Amino acid sequence: MNIGLRYEYNSPVEDIGGQSRNFDFTRLALYPPPLTRGPLNQPSKRLFAPRLGLAWRPFGGTGTVIRAAYGIFYNVNMLNMFVPALAANPPNNLNINELNPAGQVRIRMATADQATTLAINPEINSADPKRGVGDVQQWNFNIQRVLPGQMIFEIGYVGSKSAHFDSPRTMNPFVPGTNIRPYFDGPIENISLDAAGSYHGLLTKLERRFSRGLTFLQTYTWSKTMFDSFACCGAQRHNNPYNWRLEKGLAETDQRHRATTAWLYEFPFYSGRRDWIGQLLGGWQINGTLTLETGMPMHPTQSLKPVDDGCPRCTHRPDRIKDGRLGRAERTLERWFDTSAFVAARGHYGNSGRNILTAPGLVNLDFAVFKNFPVSETKSFQLRWESYNFTNTPPFNPPTLEISSGNFGRITSAGLGREMQFGLRFEF
Repeated sequence: MNIGLRYEYNSPVEDIGGQSRNFDFTRLALYPPPLTRGPLNQPSKRLFAPRLGLAWRPFGGTGTVIRAAYGIFYNVNMLNMFVPALAANPPNNLNINELNPAGQVRIRMATADQATTLAINPEINSADPKRGVGDVQQWNFNIQRVLPGQMIFEIGYVGSKSAHFDSPRTMNPFVPGTNIRPYFDGPIENISLDAAGSYHGLLTKLERRFSRGLTFLQTYTWSKTMFDSFACCGAQRHNNPYNWRLEKGLAETDQRHRATTAWLYEFPFYSGRRDWIGQLLGGWQINGTLTLETGMPMHPTQSLKPVDDGCPRCTHRPDRIKDGRLGRAERTLERWFDTSAFVAARGHYGNSGRNILTAPGLVNLDFAVFKNFPVSETKSFQLRWESYNFTNTPPFNPPTLEISSGNFGRITSAGLGREMQFGLRFEF
């Protein structure tokens, strides 16, 4: 059994050039003063991370081992979402429109503030002052058993609960039914840290250790991942700026089923012979990797704003009037899901949830043949033929998801097809 305790402290974020400024919702003011270096957040001093792990051999010997563990881990959130956004706050972000006569440049960097038409960007960027790190609780339970034939089987459960992760959102929308904002004229882009998620997965593994020229590894994972917002970088925002909790759904990284197989086999024929027969017929090796994956979650969107809410970055979703999912026998490239299940929302926010559909999965086989030419005990040449996506199975991309598009629900592109390469390698 192992028991441990880790302590972490992350110092406040500061812009040494004094360009970045945060917004204080209590005082309704930006801080620190322009061109002044100062802390932009208030990091926690209570980042204790306990760890516990144990291993048990219930029958003695090494045939069966049971393992379990629990720990708390902290993740420093992405500073590239923090500093650049806050550096765009007034007075650093200005729009200048000035006509220069031919051959005469009026406005330069030193005289930019003297332009006759100077417009300050009304948008304010802010970040939660308590922000700094996300926390993840992780736990696992695993049983490992040695099998005949140089094989090891494992089955286990892995779970996690995350909190205080990035959740970009637009604040200060219009008061419903008006075009008046609660604070001032202009939206507020806020990077909060209240996004949370969970993961639960069943993991299995069967491994044969290298013996008699053969080794392979077979894995299978059955899992589910939930999250409160788009998983990264705010590429997609909330549908309703008045109710952020409606964004909870499957995470963009949720993959219900995933199976992999990897193998290597060295043919035993004429192995070790140095004569011309051994050089020609011996030293052959095949390798392969097979990946089977179900698709990632997705959801339809609409470019038409259903409500004049003063949220320019919101990602709106349509109404969902029936299920929308199709069975495997019904899905085609022209109709990946039931497009009649979604209609544009008007005058209200669409009721379609986040990540309610599934994109195409993946079937991929990589295959390779190697020919080894031994030169001495420590030197050899290896001729390699490698084929990626050996069966040339198209890895289809997600269908068009914008409801007003003529290709709505249709898959129009795919990833790379079969690729082959030859190589010569000298080992010494």
